Amino acid sequence: MKVVLAVLLVAAVAEAQNQRIVGGQDAEPHSHPWQASLRRRDGNSWSHICGAVMISRNWALTAAHCIDSSASDLQVVAGGHFLQTPSQFERASVASRVIQHPSYDPNSIGYPNDIGLVELITPIDENDGITYATLPPNDSNDYSNVAECYITGWGRTYDGGPLPNALQVTRTNIITNSACQSALGFTGFLGVRSTNICVDGSGSSSACNGDSGGPAVCNVNGEMHVVGVTSWGLSGCPVGTPSVYTRNSKYLSWIRGYTG
Repeated sequence: MKVVLAVLLVAAVAEAQNQRIVGGQDAEPHSHPWQASLRRRDGNSWSHICGAVMISRNWALTAAHCIDSSASDLQVVAGGHFLQTPSQFERASVASRVIQHPSYDPNSIGYPNDIGLVELITPIDENDGITYATLPPNDSNDYSNVAECYITGWGRTYDGGPLPNALQVTRTNIITNSACQSALGFTGFLGVRSTNICVDGSGSSSACNGDSGGPAVCNVNGEMHVVGVTSWGLSGCPVGTPSVYTRNSKYLSWIRGYTG
């Protein structure tokens, strides 16, 4: 099979509404309070296209492929649990600026540097349903030996399946990049880089088309670190293969250069 057919970017924004956690379950409301919904203008309404992560009152983190649109056509909604029913904690802001990493390359296998920032017109403050993410403390954090990790999103529960209203969550593990490359075969050896972090796909859950930009989090001594944002996986979202995330720890200087 040609590599170009074997890999599907969990990302093409045109397909982002199809991206959902496979094999997950409804999260407890507001149990992942850094999770946000990135929405695109659709006439007089807004449609969910990707996940995002609140990192401060003025900024959200997401995948670069999710923000290939005019800032004025994108909105971040935080504090929500159901896509169709607003929460009492829900807050929304239209983007004032979107910033893709300057070395992001949508034309290369593995979509290197698939990370981006959304600056908000109206700041979103923390409340009982919104908490800013804790990013890795330094660029040496590996997380492959951490026992408790999760992925979350509002995507389809299987490839081409239904859209859940409630935020989905599944517990998973971070695997080493070498194990990730082996599991993904030729595509993995071409597309998994040191700037990626991989979620184990050997169980019954996976990220899928549309969870793009959403978080992978790991519990480190009682503190939840947002270790990655969803980037890509194999076509069809098979649960037997890893999902590939952008490794946030490799971009701390770039993130802080904008967000402070």
